[in-house]
Amino acid sequence: MSPPDLELRPAHWGDMEQVWRWNNAPDVRQWSLSVEPIPFEDHERWFRGRLEDPEHRCWIAEMNGRDVGVVRIDGAGVVSIALAPNARGHGVGTRALGLACTREARTLEAWIAEDNRASVRCFERCGFVLRGVMHQADRRFGRYERAP
Repeated sequence: MSPPDLELRPAHWGDMEQVWRWNNAPDVRQWSLSVEPIPFEDHERWFRGRLEDPEHRCWIAEMNGRDVGVVRIDGAGVVSIALAPNARGHGVGTRALGLACTREARTLEAWIAEDNRASVRCFERCGFVLRGVMHQADRRFGRYERAP
């Protein structure tokens, strides 16, 4: 049996609230550089800016016609991914990240909380390599890099 089809489509304004819910989930915030909840108004402004920025990539991962996550690559090549709760632990993140990486012919980087083993495995499976560590308060984040 083959895995369900997964596709990436460009994000649009109608995705704004869903992306906010994914990114604002407590189990997503705990792994972020900033663990504080994201006010809706701040997210709305941020999302509009991302959609208007031609250097920023923002894709919605769809599986069998259902939105299951978001993959973003900013103008500097920094990657971020957030998945719907029911999409985690099934390889969806690795597949979505892998698709996004094939669309970018430049060096990419990601900052991953050292104890977020699931994300570390996901990024390593997509060719990211640990290049350094940043200390932030009592937390450590690995800087992972992927060459084209």
